[in-house]
Amino acid sequence: MNTSTVPPIPTPPCAVVRKPWRSSASALAASFALTALASATAQAAVTVSADGPGNTYELFAEKLGADPETPDCRHAGRHIAEEWNAELNTHVFAFLAHVDEDDDRCINSDRQRSEVKTASSSPDELKGTLGETHTYRWKFKLDSGFQPSYSFTHVHQIKGDGGGMPLITLTPRAGSPNKMELIHNSDSVNLGKVKIVDLEPFMGEWVEVIETSRFDDHGTYSIRIKRLRDGQELMSWSSNDIDMWLNDKPFVRPKWGIYRSLNHKASLRDEKVLFNDFCIAEGDDQCSGDGPGDGEPDVTTIEAETAGLHGQAKVLSKSFMSGGKGLGYIGNGDNWAEFRVNAKSADYYPMTLHFTSGKTRTLYWSVNGAGEDSAALNSGGWSQVKAYEDSLFLDAGDNVIRFYNTSAWAPDLDKIEFGAPAGGEPPSDGGSTTVANLAQGKPVSCTDEEDGNGCSRAVDGDVETRWSAKYFPQALTVDLGSKSQISAVELVAYKDRAYHYVVEISDAAAGPWTQIVDRNDNATPGTIEAPNHDEVDAAGRYVRIRVNDANVYDGDWTSLLEFRVLGVSL
Repeated sequence: MNTSTVPPIPTPPCAVVRKPWRSSASALAASFALTALASATAQAAVTVSADGPGNTYELFAEKLGADPETPDCRHAGRHIAEEWNAELNTHVFAFLAHVDEDDDRCINSDRQRSEVKTASSSPDELKGTLGETHTYRWKFKLDSGFQPSYSFTHVHQIKGDGGGMPLITLTPRAGSPNKMELIHNSDSVNLGKVKIVDLEPFMGEWVEVIETSRFDDHGTYSIRIKRLRDGQELMSWSSNDIDMWLNDKPFVRPKWGIYRSLNHKASLRDEKVLFNDFCIAEGDDQCSGDGPGDGEPDVTTIEAETAGLHGQAKVLSKSFMSGGKGLGYIGNGDNWAEFRVNAKSADYYPMTLHFTSGKTRTLYWSVNGAGEDSAALNSGGWSQVKAYEDSLFLDAGDNVIRFYNTSAWAPDLDKIEFGAPAGGEPPSDGGSTTVANLAQGKPVSCTDEEDGNGCSRAVDGDVETRWSAKYFPQALTVDLGSKSQISAVELVAYKDRAYHYVVEISDAAAGPWTQIVDRNDNATPGTIEAPNHDEVDAAGRYVRIRVNDANVYDGDWTSLLEFRVLGVSL
């Protein structure tokens, strides 16, 4: 058996003055707006910090309203103590586990436990009840030689009062290599291991955890773990639609410490895991701190597999995607994915889509059922993930973002990232705030068309199809359905041709027409990856493109893969 002696608890040097720990990497964004870590404004919260040796159990009982759970009844001596830590320049909590001597509260002998928690005796603000949002924040350190069990070695859980399967578990697990796992279970849907990362970056390092949950059948959850030494993010995961409630429990509660299986006893050793600054905040209350993670993060990550799904859209197991999972089978009809995002303020937010597609596919999205935007995406291979950046206007409070394609299959999604608000105001007329391809799927007419390549194919959102007509010139007219503010037009040409054309706009189908784009001297191919793109500032209902000929092309065909009109409906 591989065991070690738990080091004695050191005492602080004389005349040490505690100084708050600061990181040179603590310049995180000052405004985190999305649900993945719920917004917070007030400062009231309950924090338990080590204050020196002695009365440790009593400190937890006073602050959390519940006694620690330990094996003291069989193995004499306290299994949670306080010691001086030179790295943080303060006292910290030391949770102890002894392979041969300890068990689980003299109840179970196949496991051992040294944990702190809240309970039915705790104040109401420390109990997570239906519909409430709670934030937990704490620090912990695993020894550089830490040996997890192959079964379980939990360091944190969110459980229902009265025991049973935990909703959330953070557990190191032995393997090749060792891993840190985040696990979800509920009484309706068990997501299982939602995030797995290597354990090595945690070893011998202080880390800080920020975890936020809204306890509901359709709740929210997020966790973010950063290394204190350099601010490096070691694990993050969030969901805006997750079962975070146990219907047979009066409330849920957090637990911290060492809770490990003895099924593989020979692989274990005596352990000491350090913790400090346990914080529980309810609603808008905030857990404060002085290390990386202060304020609010600059990027919120939402894993695609946490979306609400409709039709054939489903979760895929893909090792190359974040968390080993992603979303597929979006599009080609009524198959879509929705994400619930809660914004602190009405503003524009940078959005980065991480996707994979072995061919060019178009993805559409809308916010709160209004507006529509799209992008033709190709990552260069089905196992290669790329990123696409855009900006969305989100209302203050809850927002629903839907991803879809009604006419063709869309790319697979890995994750979505939102940045800090970029600033901006919605249109004063109350119209859609999301710039979209207004031409897609709209009524269209043309001067001529080839059989099988009709003019509607130029606005179907699919770059695998085309409108073709023999001889020049040719014209195609799109009815946007209502007067719209146009900000740009794009052309994707068949076989990357550089067509000479003009674009015109009108309030009536019969004209008069106003020219808004002149590319009669165009020599730039309009490709799938880089369409001919022209910024404009015009308003109208009808948009017409007139193709006159082409640069360095001896044929006489007008063939357009996509004609896009970008803007907002008025």
